[in-house]
Amino acid sequence: MLIVTSTNPVACCPVCQAASRQVHCYYTRTITDLGWADFQVQLKLHVRRFVCSNAMCTRRTFAERLGEPITAYARRTKRCASRLQTIGLLLGGNAGALLAKRMGLPVSSDTLLRLIRALEVPERATPEVLGIDDFALRKGQKYGTILVDVENHCLVDLLPDREKATVIAWMKAHSGVKVVSRDRGVTYADAAREALPEAIQVADRFHLSQNLGETLERILRRQYPTIQELFGHSDPVTDPSLPLKRWEAEKQVSQGRRMAIYEHVLALDAQGCNQTEIAEQLRMSRKRVRQLLKGPPQPPIYKQRSTKLAPHKSYLKRRFVEEGCENLAVKRDYHGILTEESVRKEGAEHAGDKLELLSFSGSEPDHTGFH
Repeated sequence: MLIVTSTNPVACCPVCQAASRQVHCYYTRTITDLGWADFQVQLKLHVRRFVCSNAMCTRRTFAERLGEPITAYARRTKRCASRLQTIGLLLGGNAGALLAKRMGLPVSSDTLLRLIRALEVPERATPEVLGIDDFALRKGQKYGTILVDVENHCLVDLLPDREKATVIAWMKAHSGVKVVSRDRGVTYADAAREALPEAIQVADRFHLSQNLGETLERILRRQYPTIQELFGHSDPVTDPSLPLKRWEAEKQVSQGRRMAIYEHVLALDAQGCNQTEIAEQLRMSRKRVRQLLKGPPQPPIYKQRSTKLAPHKSYLKRRFVEEGCENLAVKRDYHGILTEESVRKEGAEHAGDKLELLSFSGSEPDHTGFH
């Protein structure tokens, strides 16, 4: 504890700036400062109250000001508050409070958050290249919008949601954007097209590479049997009369990859490699290696939702594959049950025919036309 007293005999009124020497009373203030070595430092200030010499001033008495390091009504010095604000910005409330305590500045998490909210947010100029994307306030439930200056790599603003109207209002209030870097969603595209019609829209690097990777993966999955033939691997031949659906093909491809990894693990184990060496070579955890050494991986079980079309698939297969009927006959037999999408999918899977776009109506199926 350091006892400090001001030696300046004159103080100025904060309202009218009139100098005064007449002391009204004294009082004591306790100010927290940065620690020294392993000791906490507090300043015990003996502060004077002066009588304003200006009879026309609205303030009759005032407390002397102690300069910029100690502002009026403050409980800690400016440098101490700045240190706590830095800790709060980097670590947040709870973690920041733990670190501040170890540094000799015991405060609560609420105090850190209050100091952060007291910071003044500097006004930033509207960027010419604006990056826009969404972020999760609560994953899966609530999302906001983040706006970034792509050229200077700094944050511009945060919006409370990702609605089109909110984004349009911000863009109209900040003119001067020439390029908008966004994801492949339609919300931000429509907002930029309406609010900034002259701006150039580009896809950002992350979403462009992500979409490219997903597309490439889908293409490779379709050509997986050909790839296996090129590398000298072959899968058991399936019945050509029962073409796989897309999810079944993906399941078969995934199981093939798992079995290849399983055989590789067994080969390394037969060579005398321990579990740690196998994990390092195949870049997997030792727990995964132990599971594979116990037995082959089982294919995952995918739950399928039942549809209105499920009870009639055997009949549709017979009509499409064996009898070669067209969708008009199916529409007559299943009037009201089949939708345009279900007929197109079922026909494409079993016959490969190009079906027309039909709209079905009604409530009950008519089985009188079955042959």
